[in-house]
Amino acid sequence: MGNAEAIATRGASTMATMPVVTVPKAEAEQWRAASGQPLAMRAAMAWARYSPRAKGWMPRIIGRRFASGMKSTVRTRSGGIVAVDPANLDIYVRVVLNGGVWEKQIHDACCAVARPGDVVLDIGANAGIIAMDLAAHLKGDVRMFAFEPIPTLARTVALSAAINGLQDRITVSESMLGSAGGEASLFVPKHAIHASAKSREADAVELKRPVFTLDSLVESGQIPQPDFIKIDVEGAELEVFKGAAGLLRSRPPAIAFEADQNMQRFGYTRADLIGFLSGCSPYRYYYITAHGFTATDKPDESMDDDHNNLLALPPGRPEPRFGVNPVR
Repeated sequence: MGNAEAIATRGASTMATMPVVTVPKAEAEQWRAASGQPLAMRAAMAWARYSPRAKGWMPRIIGRRFASGMKSTVRTRSGGIVAVDPANLDIYVRVVLNGGVWEKQIHDACCAVARPGDVVLDIGANAGIIAMDLAAHLKGDVRMFAFEPIPTLARTVALSAAINGLQDRITVSESMLGSAGGEASLFVPKHAIHASAKSREADAVELKRPVFTLDSLVESGQIPQPDFIKIDVEGAELEVFKGAAGLLRSRPPAIAFEADQNMQRFGYTRADLIGFLSGCSPYRYYYITAHGFTATDKPDESMDDDHNNLLALPPGRPEPRFGVNPVR
């Protein structure tokens, strides 16, 4: 789930200022005071729970047609509070029905790898479900930067951070990341989790977004060197990593990333992705599965659905606290 990917279309100074989303304290307090679930939320929940079809489509329709201005929140598994964006109501319904997580194995992996006091980058933050859950798991002892280029979702993530009292710990930027700074198109389809720098649907809405490289943000002091990166950017992971080659070589972070069929739309393979990361640092690789981490010495081979998410650990980083299975 994510959409903070980009291939820059026009050059820009690597020292440009990253746009940051903030929310007034009074607004966060109003949301914090809201109690109970509005009728639209309850209706969407009931439909998704009991209907045999349209479990995502119908909650989106309910949210977009009948819930404008709704103030509602959901809680993540670790107790984080997430503000609901009515236009993407299906995301939050799924989280509630899944017990407070989006993809359980990714939540498990992030909570197992991130350590108190870490600098964490959530690239492709989407609705902020993982960001708020991880921050709650670490009891706020984290410095997090969440990148989400869809403006409404970015503001919702910033609102969630403020509701949790973490506006000084979680910085939200509505910029994209890529291999070069500049500006790029982001194509947003009906389902926001599939937004991408390469359109997947003919009727997707095109947004122009600023693009930064991670190296430029670190070098300019806008973000510190990260300890852990979670990235899910619908196939543009290699572009983001190319823009982070300097930090991947100088002080490589742990990385939880997706490597699935979306890579084909960007013209590269898993072997290309793993080859680039390994060329920057001698990473150790693990598949992230529902049953824990499976160590692998051939991370560039398997492409089935059970092996689309991987963890890369740099030298010196201890194995995660979440069941490591034998090498496959």
